[in-house]
Amino acid sequence: MQKLIISVLVLALSAVVAQSGMELTSARVYRKQGDFKKALEWYDKEIQAHPESAVGYYEKGELLGKMADEGKKPALFLEMRKAFDAVLNLADKDPKRVKKYRPKIDELVERYWIFQYNDAVEKFRLADNDSALNAYASRLAGDAWATLGAAERDSLRNVAKTNFSNRSRETLAIAMTIDPERWETYALQSNIQSAARNMEGAESSLRSAIEKHARPTEGGETTVRQTEEEWQRTHLDMLENLTQILYELKRYKETIDVCNDILALDPQDLVAIKFIAFSYNQLREKTIDAYQKAMAAQADSTDSLYNAASQLREKAINAYQKAMAAQPDNTDLLYNASQLHLQMGDTAQAIECLSDFVALDPTDFEVLFQLGVIYLEGGTFADNEKAKELFGNATEHFPDNPVVWTNYGVALIRTGETDKGKEAIEKAKALKGE
Repeated sequence: MQKLIISVLVLALSAVVAQSGMELTSARVYRKQGDFKKALEWYDKEIQAHPESAVGYYEKGELLGKMADEGKKPALFLEMRKAFDAVLNLADKDPKRVKKYRPKIDELVERYWIFQYNDAVEKFRLADNDSALNAYASRLAGDAWATLGAAERDSLRNVAKTNFSNRSRETLAIAMTIDPERWETYALQSNIQSAARNMEGAESSLRSAIEKHARPTEGGETTVRQTEEEWQRTHLDMLENLTQILYELKRYKETIDVCNDILALDPQDLVAIKFIAFSYNQLREKTIDAYQKAMAAQADSTDSLYNAASQLREKAINAYQKAMAAQPDNTDLLYNASQLHLQMGDTAQAIECLSDFVALDPTDFEVLFQLGVIYLEGGTFADNEKAKELFGNATEHFPDNPVVWTNYGVALIRTGETDKGKEAIEKAKALKGE
């Protein structure tokens, strides 16, 4: 009986070798023994002997991922990715076998990607966390931290910030290697580049993120993670960020194009409304500069430039008029419109928008102060009576603000109420501790 069992085992082992081949079997044996270097050598021999061996490529990639993860050797993720891609590239020749391995590959890639991506996010957050920066800087300084001056501490905090940012970039690069199709990776890369003031890089990365952010109805591997509503909010956020980057880069025509993409998804998007109007105004100012130069040179293009500037002005104003007609009580729209009018030199319209804002919300100090200063010092738009009324009401909302009392006092004196004005100014001094 004993001899029979042994012979059965030998026959079984021979069947495995015959089925898998010597190379693949050897790779598995070495892997089981923990000799990963030898296992990889035999996987390579398997692939060399059988270039279309999906199992050889898959098991090699699986082992490389294990080595990268457990051995803290992230560079091996690149080799893992190559092996997995080799499996997927066999889809036309061996569709059934690739179909078998695809979910396994997806599962491993997802697991490794999530770990690296989350680590990159954490490092990025630490680069903007005062407590983390102080802790890192104090460790660098050691016992000398307590005796360092403010400038020296700031210098060490900058070292800490740079360290966290670099580690975030490095980890994110690994995540991108593991799964180059995840839009989240490129969106985070854009944020990191923006923080480093690399706006051109931030724009490029964000465009990649937007391109890869497939709508749920369009299919794609990552879209199942978001509903249509979640996709739209995320997509709008990225488009809004791209709008602000392009505007900062002074690429106003491209800014307008992206704003139109946003408005196609949400016709009342405040960021798009703001930047499309401000971009038209910036183009108008450029056209005015060209018009003035043409005038000075007595060029024939002056009329066309003047007409172009007028049209751009109308487009800028219309962007806000349409939005405010739909949202008349939106203070953000009113404020942004007032700033646009001030840029255009239309103080009368700016006053109207600021006044509408104050009527809706008399507790916004920045808006109230801006309107009050125009009434006090606005040249032909100065109106001391309105300034007195505005700052008088403001003393009720900001009773401890010396700036409000000072301006209220100035307005009172200018309208002939000198004693009351002096009292208001004295109250301001008292609040400042003078």
